[in-house]
Amino acid sequence: MIDSPRSFPRSARAETKVALEEHITRALGKALRRAREERGLSLRDASRRSGGRFTPSGIAGYERGERRISVERLVALSEVYGVPPQRILADGLRGPGELVGVDRAALEDLPGDVRHLIASFVEEVLAMRSASDRDKISIRSGDLEILAGDAGRSVAELARQVREALNADSDRTPP
Repeated sequence: MIDSPRSFPRSARAETKVALEEHITRALGKALRRAREERGLSLRDASRRSGGRFTPSGIAGYERGERRISVERLVALSEVYGVPPQRILADGLRGPGELVGVDRAALEDLPGDVRHLIASFVEEVLAMRSASDRDKISIRSGDLEILAGDAGRSVAELARQVREALNADSDRTPP
């Protein structure tokens, strides 16, 4: 049986807590960097967009995990990037995850509510990437988890529906 952190001596619990906080700080920093870079923003660009609320060195400190970011500052920085804060949190806590390929034409085979949810997300991602003319897109599996929650489905159920739609699309024969 594995000991719980509460059964550790007080100093070990404190060290475990500090290590966890440092891990989360670094993971959020990496997620912030990915969000900024995915939008093609330099540190200076992000600072300018923030109206001076964030300095380039301050943003870099968050991204390297050298500075802890408060919830208020995380929300403000996510607004600068145009990304919902819950996506940055999910990305930070899960990591980038594997990529899931989505063919926009295959979305037609999904149930209406799921089709609308995923299509809206894909369009949002393509707009952020300035690539609205692309037929296929890769999204993180972590995003699929968030979308499943929004759709009121399990990740497995949503992934199955997406896979079925993608397979149905690949099984079609050209006219």
